[in-house]
Amino acid sequence: DLIDVIVHLGQFRFQQQHLFFEEFIAEIDIVFQGGQGTHGAHVIQLPMIDILLKEDSQELFAAALQDMRTNFFAENWIVLSSPHDVDYFFQLFAECDMDLRDLGTRVHWAVVGDKTARALKRHGIRADLMPEQAYAENLAKELQRKVGASSKVYVFNGNLGGSQVYDTMLDCGIPCEELVIYETAVGLDLDFAKRILDEAKQPYTFVTFTSASCVEGFVKSLGEAQDYSQVKAVCIGKKTAERASAYGMQLFVAEEPSLDSMIRCLESIM
Repeated sequence: DLIDVIVHLGQFRFQQQHLFFEEFIAEIDIVFQGGQGTHGAHVIQLPMIDILLKEDSQELFAAALQDMRTNFFAENWIVLSSPHDVDYFFQLFAECDMDLRDLGTRVHWAVVGDKTARALKRHGIRADLMPEQAYAENLAKELQRKVGASSKVYVFNGNLGGSQVYDTMLDCGIPCEELVIYETAVGLDLDFAKRILDEAKQPYTFVTFTSASCVEGFVKSLGEAQDYSQVKAVCIGKKTAERASAYGMQLFVAEEPSLDSMIRCLESIM
């Protein structure tokens, strides 16, 4: 076996357990550390992202929902680009004095990928639109083809979510509102970060990054002046890989932006 250590940087410190994180850790433990098809690797888990609702999120959210109620018979699209978007959308929705029927007769739901679709389905809703490849630009293109000029699009995301869909809708003349309802703070304890950097310089140690934010948090903890050229970064997708490449890391990129694809990428290295 070529892999001695897998360091998983890239998930969350917050009170609710997050199934996206739990599924990946369970699978990576089974495949690489113990259980079925074990490869004998040592897996280190280091959560490094804090996610918190914004102070004005409830007010923003309530205003958007009231807007939908006002345009009850119009076609509205709700865009959610990650499982976090889904979680916080429904956390805020639970505080409102209404149910989904109040959002109108023509509400459609668009998601960026399978993980987000699964998170939405746990709330009893099946996504109306999901691109074949889970990238925001692909979702924006699909929406551009589906959404009419008389429709309105509501994009719910976090402060690091990006504005690809929002910008594309505005460029097409489609009314769109972007609502940043939660904030993501990235960072890692300095001692842990130094330990990981030292560990990552070993020949058969790999570091997994499940978002560009995780790359930024890792580098922010240690400083850009550090030499990251020996860090073997297994990245979930191209945006994450772009950030890792910017700091000179060695890249191993999943073929598809999914956790299953990341695991297949790790297995292919062996």
